[in-house]
Amino acid sequence: MTKFRNLILAVLAVFAFTQCDVDNNPTTPQEKKGSLQMKMTDAPIDDANVQSAVVTITEVRIDGEAYEGFSGKTTIDLLTLQNGNVKALGLSELEVGSYSEISVVLDHSTDANGNMPGCYVQTVDGVKHELQASASSTQELVIAKAFEIKENETTDIVIDFDVRKAITTEANATADNKYEFVTKTELEAALRTVVEAETGKVEGQVEDNFNGSDKIVVYLYKQGEFNESVETQGQGASNIEFKNAVTSALVDANGNYTLSFVNEGDYEVHYAAYEAQADGSMEFKGMLSLDILGLIGSSEVSVSAGVSASISATIFGILP
Repeated sequence: MTKFRNLILAVLAVFAFTQCDVDNNPTTPQEKKGSLQMKMTDAPIDDANVQSAVVTITEVRIDGEAYEGFSGKTTIDLLTLQNGNVKALGLSELEVGSYSEISVVLDHSTDANGNMPGCYVQTVDGVKHELQASASSTQELVIAKAFEIKENETTDIVIDFDVRKAITTEANATADNKYEFVTKTELEAALRTVVEAETGKVEGQVEDNFNGSDKIVVYLYKQGEFNESVETQGQGASNIEFKNAVTSALVDANGNYTLSFVNEGDYEVHYAAYEAQADGSMEFKGMLSLDILGLIGSSEVSVSAGVSASISATIFGILP
C-alpha cells in the first residue's frame, strides 16, 4: 500500500508540474508581427512670399487606432522636406495583415512647445498667418491607403503633404491673415501616401534658352491625364491650379529638379512658367515649349521601384 500510495503521489506531482508548465508556456500561437515606419515629405509651394509652412501633428492613426510608434506632438516646417527629404514620425510593431486607412490629427491651436498657433504660414517679412481649417482646435485628416504588414519585415510609409494643394489665399486677406487651409475634402486630397519600397523617382535637368521665367515648376501626371485647359485654371472650392498632378518640383538655379516617391507606372512631365508679381507672389504665365529627345511640350517617362529615371530638356519658348 505504501508503494502504491507513493506511486500515486508521484503521478500527481508530475501532472501538477506539467499543468504549471502549460500555464506558464502556452502552446497557443503568438500574434505574428511586423513593423511600420512612418515618414513625411512635401512638394513645393509656388509663392515666393512663403518662407515656412508649419503644421503640428498631435496624433497618427492606423485604421482608426492610435499608432503607438508616433513620437508625440510634433511641429514640422514642411518646406524643409522637399526633393526627397523626410521627417520620421515613428516606428512601431503592428499585427501582420492588411490595413486600409491612415490619418493624421492636426493641432491648430498650439505647436509642440505650446506656442500659438499650431499651423501657420510664415512669410518672408516674419509675419505668421494662422491656418485654421475648422472651428475645432484639432482636425483629423483621413487618407485611404491600402498596405500590408508582413511578418518580421518593416514597411516604410511616406506621407506627402503637398503644400501647394493644401494652402490658399484668404478671400478677405489682410496683412497678417493672408493664407488659410483649403476645404477639408481638398486638404485630405493634398495628402498622398505611398509605400516607399514601391516607388522610384524622376531626376531632370533643364536648359533654359528662353530665359522668360522667374520660376519654373515641373508637374508630374499619370500618362494621358493632363488637360491643359482644365489644369491651368483654378479647380474646386479653393481654385487649385494643376490640381490633378501627382506631385511637383521647383527647378533650381542650376536647372535641376527631383520628383520623389513616385509609384511605379507611366507618367508625363509638364513644365510651367511663373512670373514674379509686385507683392512677391508668383503668377502662372504659361506652359513651356521644350525639346525633349524629339518630343515637344512634355516628356513621357516610366518609373520603376528603386530606380531613378532621368530627363534632359531644353526650353525655347512658351506654348501659345
